[in-house]
Amino acid sequence: MKNLKTGQFFGDTTEIIHLNGITLTDTVYTHAKVDWHYHENAYFTFILEGKILEGNKKETYQRR
Repeated sequence: MKNLKTGQFFGDTTEIIHLNGITLTDTVYTHAKVDWHYHENAYFTFILEGKILEGNKKETYQRR
């Protein structure tokens, strides 16, 4: 399983801002599917356009 480090996401990150211990990124997701992975730090996702299907072994969620 892949471990994604601070500010690292699947997709194309166009901007990274470090602000008092918080990392903000602008990332465009272009992958149809990604393998199981986890993030080194907790994160919030704000979807500005489009949608994503996200899930785990128990549930699937449609995010818009």
